[in-house]
Amino acid sequence: MSTTEARGGDGGIGAFLITLARYFMPYRLAAGLLLGCLAIDLLFTTLWPLSFKFLIDDAIVGANRRVLVLTLGALLVGVVVASVAGVGRDYCYAYLGARVLRDIRVRVFAHLQHLSLDFYGRSGTGDLMARFSSDLSAVETAVSWALASLLLNAGGVVLAAALLFTLEWRLALVTLVGLALCVAVPRPIARRAATASYELRNAEGRLANAVQEAITAQPAIKALVLGARLTEAFRAQATGVARAAVGVNFAGYLAERLPNVTILVFEVVVVGAGIGMVFGGQMTLGTLVAFHGLFVNISGSVGGVANAIPVVLQSAGGLRRIEDLLSERPGVSDSPGAVTVGPFRDAISFDDVTFSYGDRAPSVDGVTLALRAGERVAFVGASGSGKSTMLSLILRFYDPQRGRVAFDGLALREVAQESLRAQIGVVFQEPFLFNVSVRENIRVGRPGASDKQVEEAARAAEMHEIIAALPQGYDTPAGERGGRFSGGQRQRIALARALIADPSILLLDEATSALDPATETSVNATLERVGQGRTVVSV
Repeated sequence: MSTTEARGGDGGIGAFLITLARYFMPYRLAAGLLLGCLAIDLLFTTLWPLSFKFLIDDAIVGANRRVLVLTLGALLVGVVVASVAGVGRDYCYAYLGARVLRDIRVRVFAHLQHLSLDFYGRSGTGDLMARFSSDLSAVETAVSWALASLLLNAGGVVLAAALLFTLEWRLALVTLVGLALCVAVPRPIARRAATASYELRNAEGRLANAVQEAITAQPAIKALVLGARLTEAFRAQATGVARAAVGVNFAGYLAERLPNVTILVFEVVVVGAGIGMVFGGQMTLGTLVAFHGLFVNISGSVGGVANAIPVVLQSAGGLRRIEDLLSERPGVSDSPGAVTVGPFRDAISFDDVTFSYGDRAPSVDGVTLALRAGERVAFVGASGSGKSTMLSLILRFYDPQRGRVAFDGLALREVAQESLRAQIGVVFQEPFLFNVSVRENIRVGRPGASDKQVEEAARAAEMHEIIAALPQGYDTPAGERGGRFSGGQRQRIALARALIADPSILLLDEATSALDPATETSVNATLERVGQGRTVVSV
């Protein structure tokens, strides 16, 4: 199957429904109950106008009280049953909508955790966030009401059209022609609108990237007086998105309006022809009233389908972008039968390793070396010389284009990634702290660690006294990206997080380069002490 086919073709309404149906499959029982409730509601709504044939021709014109009582009684029972089915339908749809949206969110989030760093290097943060916000919001709108409206009204059109043939087949044929035109006329517009909606979502993702970059780069923007220039560039980009939105929305509204106009024209034709047939004695008045009632049902159903189309078209673009993301494959993945490794014993070796980011010049070119267990090794060189890349290759964030990196004689391509990284503690140049308590930030390095073990790790990183002196102690929130702590304190918390797992290898990626001299000296002394008995690789 091709990638396009796997994502649902060109992203039209049919592809959207097929793709969305996959997410409903785990809830077959609830979906079946929903369809049953829809069928009951639909059956009553369609049979209601048919009852007028019996009420007029048999009960009123024929003065038949028994038919009148039976028909009215059946309608009352139908109202009760349809109302109960409607409540059940509403609950099932609320339940399914919430579960399906949760599953999509979790699936996308989990998939992002499996993608390699090369994907994040070529993807914008704002665009990825848009998949969770605007794209999922569009899908949620469709799942919340548009899909139910589409199913109910499409079913209403089919059932009512079939019943028309039981009343007057010639007028029913005319109605079918109108229905065919209702489907055929807006179809090309809807297909183009679905494609345009997908492109609009991509443009909105790029716009979100610009916003995200402007927020994170505020110090540089203010220092370089870039505010006015960036605003003007953003205005031009937003204008392009607005222009695309006009085209998408207009196409959606046009696809909604054309079926309504078509069905109204045919309603005038059908009513006129029906009245002529009543005058000629070819049809009873009750049959005409019932026929027109069913035709009105069809008109309403066509209108319901038409109203749902713009929403579904917007949602189709959003779901296609989500499926695009889910179709991304990790650049680094565990091979079948990947080996779980234990504590580091011998050496990490580079055998004629060459690696480059994309099509750029190699960052590492033909490197052969061995890092022995228990050694303290430093990579020293100018910026861009491949020092941090060496650490990334040890961590298997990337695979080399040539040669191999081995752990105790096993090529990293054959090693389970999680078992490899469980042997390694890392402190980056810019340590990332999560917006949870200090305790939980340290415990991230060893889930399930006791409070005592957390404090021991903090003591080893010489951070315990500072944390204990805080008003909330270890329960103090770190703030976004650890913003409540200084650079040196963040480094020590990150070091405690690395140490709590008791790693046999410690990787330090310019861990003190951003610190002031006094803090750097202090942190270096700590690193010297905690590195005893471990293999330490520094940049």
